[in-house]
Amino acid sequence: MQGSVCITGLLLTILVMGFAQAQMTGKVIRENLGLEFTIPEGWMGQETDEAIILGSNQVAGFVYLTLHEHETMADIQQELRQGFSDGTTTHMMPTGVFEDFDLNMVGVTFEGTMEGQAAKAFVVAILNPEGYGISMMAATEANLYNTDYESVAKTIARSFRFKKMESEGEIAAWKQKLSNQALNYISSYSSGSSGGTSAESKIDLCPNGLFTFRSTSQLSVDVGGAFGSSSSQDGGTGTWEIVSNKRGGAKLMMFFDDGRAWEYELTSNDQGHTFLNGRRYFVIGPNDPNGRGPNCF
Repeated sequence: MQGSVCITGLLLTILVMGFAQAQMTGKVIRENLGLEFTIPEGWMGQETDEAIILGSNQVAGFVYLTLHEHETMADIQQELRQGFSDGTTTHMMPTGVFEDFDLNMVGVTFEGTMEGQAAKAFVVAILNPEGYGISMMAATEANLYNTDYESVAKTIARSFRFKKMESEGEIAAWKQKLSNQALNYISSYSSGSSGGTSAESKIDLCPNGLFTFRSTSQLSVDVGGAFGSSSSQDGGTGTWEIVSNKRGGAKLMMFFDDGRAWEYELTSNDQGHTFLNGRRYFVIGPNDPNGRGPNCF
């Protein structure tokens, strides 16, 4: 699942750091993610940038929890079947029967190696129709594994509670920021005498809900005295709207008259710069002296 590959190296890391300093116990609430769950008695947690790791002074191994963004159980099971690997000393594959043990939850046994050690685990994935889902792995060395690891994973999974993230304010703020504006993206790369690439795109978001899109790109190559170039362009019109991304944020939806449908996750940084799917776009209003403002009538 998304984030499962981050397990690489955890077995060794956890054995080294231990859980003597862990402070996270009992109920864990994350309002910003719209979820809460309960850590079982006898287990303690530490939080990293990407996950929550649970350990016990009485039980060998660990439980690793991270977020995923899958929207269907079919997508979840498809990724679980692929297993995970770092290409060297960690390689885990599902070996048991997939068990739909609760609504929107599936579990399966994994076996393989972690950091070169034989390992076994029970993996649970939870689908959250309202936002982020959860991937969870209860793992230990293969010779120490028993059904208790499956039990603790299921206990934690069944303790999860989700709530819909409120995004009305976020949607309203983005509508105010982007309506009657032009979104301009500019990218260029030069490899010196060998050539380079350039790309520009412009999205005019008109206040009446219509948009115009135009893009151009160019590639030039100059190798050994031989020069070549190519260019392409795209465009279209349609309607636009801003909707919730189910995680308390917003996304821009563009429905082209020719049947295409595009969506962009909307984010901004501390400086207020606008990003569409992680790419920086310049937001330019009407009457721009350089002609990069919106063409709306």
